[in-house]
Amino acid sequence: MKKLFSGFYPLNPNDYKNLWKDAYFIFDTNVLLNLYRYNKSTSDELLSVIESLGDKVWIPYIVGLEYQRNRLNVISEQNSKFKKVGSIIKGGISTIESQLDKLSLQKRHSSIEPESFIESLKEEADKFINTLNILEEEHPSVIKEDKIRNKLSEILDSKIGTRAKNQTEIDKLESEAKKRFELSIPPGYKDLGKDQSKNPVFTYDEIRYNKTYSDYILWNEIIEFSKADYVSNVFLITDDVKDDWWYKVDQNGPKTISPRPELISEIKRKSNVNVFHMYNSESFLKYANEALDIEVSSEAINEVKDINIENQSELFKSVVNLDQSNEKKLIKYLKHLDLNDVLLKQKEEEGNSRQVTDLDYDDLSELSKSVINALDKCLQHGVPQNAETIASELDMSYPTLRRRLRSEYLSFQILKDFTRYKLIVLLVTEGERNYEQLALKAGFTEESTFHRAFKTWTGMTISDFIQYKILFRD
Repeated sequence: MKKLFSGFYPLNPNDYKNLWKDAYFIFDTNVLLNLYRYNKSTSDELLSVIESLGDKVWIPYIVGLEYQRNRLNVISEQNSKFKKVGSIIKGGISTIESQLDKLSLQKRHSSIEPESFIESLKEEADKFINTLNILEEEHPSVIKEDKIRNKLSEILDSKIGTRAKNQTEIDKLESEAKKRFELSIPPGYKDLGKDQSKNPVFTYDEIRYNKTYSDYILWNEIIEFSKADYVSNVFLITDDVKDDWWYKVDQNGPKTISPRPELISEIKRKSNVNVFHMYNSESFLKYANEALDIEVSSEAINEVKDINIENQSELFKSVVNLDQSNEKKLIKYLKHLDLNDVLLKQKEEEGNSRQVTDLDYDDLSELSKSVINALDKCLQHGVPQNAETIASELDMSYPTLRRRLRSEYLSFQILKDFTRYKLIVLLVTEGERNYEQLALKAGFTEESTFHRAFKTWTGMTISDFIQYKILFRD
């Protein structure tokens, strides 16, 4: 029975790990394009893992073509988000100002003075937008040298499928795909009609392609490649989640079991393959940790997972404008949230609610001490205390730093405030009484912001602090 229905008998995960050193790894277009959506550190880690596979890496010609055609669009899409975020921040402050102006508080309520609050918002917004501008400069651009493509070109040199001989060959494959789609034979039939609002046809190198049938062309290339005598095991790495690729069962929500049994059966029947398996990028990196002598950070794996969810889930689109018809979809989405990520966010919120006066440097972790030391160094040299800059000095991305601090019930902001507070105490103890100088040395651009922050931290004004906590040693 197992021999007849081998497509329904996938190996267990440990068995697949034993095959890694002999398998060929084939990468889908979406995996390559997602490299532009990750932080640089995550992209670098994924590229390093792919490179470590050496001659066991291969991509179909159609994957290379789709990557080249869509690369600039993805880069442009990512870059546009920098401007959009900046506009949202500025627009939000303008909205707050406008709404407060309508209340005419200066004439009608002398006790409410929102001006200092607005100024603080603007100050923080300016810092954030400056950081965005720096990040945008560092991000791939359509007019800059593409280091990711350069690296892929190096890794994939001589590891790409061949172009179709002529238009007749592609026409024949697309005709086969059309017949298969009518019978819901995987892969690719879920793409039927997905480009209804666009022209799905394009031409490159004198050959015309219909994007609707790209998945089948890719699949046919994989089968042809697998007919070689030296190919025995094939792993396809794809971030496509459609069930014309994956065998899924609904058990308290969808569960992905394996590649579609029809795909396993077909490739075994038509080629020399003993084992065919598929991974998404997240699973690929997880098993690379165990099957290869490579260390992949949990931060990289988590980011790959987050990007996959963001790119593939239609639920995000449906819950933005929530109404009764979308309520069930929202509940379904919430059920699929990563519980660990939720807990980390709760920890970060608790960390932000802690008082700087409750922290003790000696009780903090080595990571937190390193952050504080880096912040202190910035203050000594009059350099802005930028979260991304500090993270870079610690040889990690800001999302990585943030996640690690979350796990300690801390945040970058609370450590920044603690560093400023300790410096102010030291300066006052040494005799500094000039408020403007205290504010400047503690990294505040406005003295009024310094006064508000100090009162928030300690519950007293700086003048009271000097009088009671320092002069009288209370």
